[in-house]
Amino acid sequence: MPARLAAAVLAWALAALLTPAHAAGPEAADRLCPQTAPAPAPLAKAVAGCAAAWCTAIGDEQVCNCQRGERWFTQRRRGGQLVQQWSTEVSPMMGAQALQVAQADVDGDGKPEWLVSQFESQSNGLGVTYHRLCVLWADDSKRAPLCREVSEWQQLTVLVREEGQKGCSLMDSSWQGGSEKGRGSGTYAVGRVQRLEGRRWQPAKERAAVSRRLLDDFMNERETLPQSNAQRLWYQHPGARVGTPPGR
Repeated sequence: MPARLAAAVLAWALAALLTPAHAAGPEAADRLCPQTAPAPAPLAKAVAGCAAAWCTAIGDEQVCNCQRGERWFTQRRRGGQLVQQWSTEVSPMMGAQALQVAQADVDGDGKPEWLVSQFESQSNGLGVTYHRLCVLWADDSKRAPLCREVSEWQQLTVLVREEGQKGCSLMDSSWQGGSEKGRGSGTYAVGRVQRLEGRRWQPAKERAAVSRRLLDDFMNERETLPQSNAQRLWYQHPGARVGTPPGR
């Protein structure tokens, strides 16, 4: 093999080793976790013990944001009786009505859990949204809600069904900075899989992070991600890569 050709082949091989792989591993088989349509938008309602309350119905139960003094609580009520409540944060900008409830079988036991998300804030600039997401067990009101702060809920942070897993996993995602040779600094969506184990979300150690640089097509896609994720998850795009952003 001529020296020049040999050098070119070696350079190509090294570049292949150093270039992050396309998202074509286990992440390629992920699908959006099936969910019910959200419950009706919350409405203001008179609730005993609450200075103000906004409620929505789930079957014969209600989920309400209840104000007591200067504090807010999310309540689960049945037949007018309080069966469960936990402290929450209500943004003055978004209001107590920025509450959404849907259902999905998160733990894979064949029974749907409740997904209670409270819209907390939105940043300037990129307009990143922040929610508090709580999983409730519909048939066990004594089990404490599993809550965590998430960014870009239903856009970048989504519940997914992994191949070989009974329940649904959380692709916990956020925007991060990075830099690529020849492209300079940029912003990247970065997601890591969390699985429900016992009563906690735990990182899936065998699943690498996925990332995708924010380019014009991705920026235009952001508003439709809640719908387009059902056909192809944002990290299954050809521009996505396995691993964290370069330069981090």
